Amino acid sequence: MANQREQQQASPSLPRPPMPSKPRHMSELYGGMRFDPNGRCLVRTYLAPKAIRGRLPNLEIMDVIPDDVDVYGTRPEALPFHRCNRGASGKVWGHFFTTRPAAAASGGPGSYVRVVPGGLWVRYDEEKAYADSDGDVLGYRCRFAFHGEDGKLTAWRMKEFRLNEGAAAYRGVAFHPVAKNLVAWKVYNDVEEPLSDDEGDDEDEDEDDEAEEMEVDDPVAAAACTEDDLTQRQDKKKKQKLR
Repeated sequence: MANQREQQQASPSLPRPPMPSKPRHMSELYGGMRFDPNGRCLVRTYLAPKAIRGRLPNLEIMDVIPDDVDVYGTRPEALPFHRCNRGASGKVWGHFFTTRPAAAASGGPGSYVRVVPGGLWVRYDEEKAYADSDGDVLGYRCRFAFHGEDGKLTAWRMKEFRLNEGAAAYRGVAFHPVAKNLVAWKVYNDVEEPLSDDEGDDEDEDEDDEAEEMEVDDPVAAAACTEDDLTQRQDKKKKQKLR
């Protein structure tokens, strides 16, 4: 037994597979890895560069947020969710770039509905603003629930993120043509998510900035998002203590 224990202690741990020299696809990720950035990080690290440059930064994973999926022509369960974005309990999620219809961008009644085959995405809360430490609003998020053709509520949910192009941070920026009405969608199934904001701002903040994790092969971006989120939460707690 002693010799066996010594052999186990002396045995080296398995080395981690070397990182490839060329970008990979999401389908090539190692088991256990996933892509699920929080809202603020999605706006700043992915949506903003896409709107400004017309493409994402040079990440080691090429298709984390595809822009060639017809989200308006597909029911949510038929969307191409990556293998790594599937949970053991049956939960799935995926991120997609798309363009809002003109009616949605107008701020009128059309901004509350997204029509797709077999049903409707119906907005169920007010926009949430993502601001930097100076209070400058960089982007917004709205939440939608999917209703079938019979009007019945399903377990599918969607978060739509858009930039605030009038923010001071973007003053003087020449946006790429793809930025017109550009949004990022996160589509997922969650039967436990309530269709109200009765939980309050703190609960909603936890949902977007703490509960959702980001695991990507871009440590600089990940660290920057984490640091920014921490600063935002600390500033919020200081303001609450002063009240």
